[in-house]
Amino acid sequence: MVDAAPTYSSDFLDAVAPLLEVEGGYVDNSEDPGGETKFGISARYHSGVDIKNLTRDDAIAIYWSEWWLAYHYDQLEPRVAAKMLQMAPLIGPANAAICLQRACRANGRTLAEDGVVGESTRECSAALALHNFDALLAAMRSEFAAYFRAKDALERGRRPEADEPFLKGWLSRAYE
Repeated sequence: MVDAAPTYSSDFLDAVAPLLEVEGGYVDNSEDPGGETKFGISARYHSGVDIKNLTRDDAIAIYWSEWWLAYHYDQLEPRVAAKMLQMAPLIGPANAAICLQRACRANGRTLAEDGVVGESTRECSAALALHNFDALLAAMRSEFAAYFRAKDALERGRRPEADEPFLKGWLSRAYE
């Protein structure tokens, strides 16, 4: 008996489509710390996955179970969840959660920066999204870009040019 494919929510499908588009197909760039990558799924973090032969459907299943459900993006306001799914694979789920928490604070909410998309973060971001999504999104964009700029500044002494080819794309994605 073949396992049935999961039934994905429409919010997830709306969020994952642009992620797959921007991540694109197979890449094996020696400068990329993730190593061999396809659809944004990297060999470094998915050692048991045949990256070169990964299908789009396989990538969707990974994003569904290992990101959308695992980090509770399914419980966020859909537009906030979509932005989190765009950024978390690049910077890690805890860093993405901190960026969201800082964006909430930038919008006048008191919220701990614990790196977890818990109940307080979900409730706060939902209230802000309902009240003024544009302000929340602007703050999220700013926090994600700040993460990349700080990372770039910190690593310049150790790896002065390693991330430079990627920085422009990362910042572009942060500001989307």
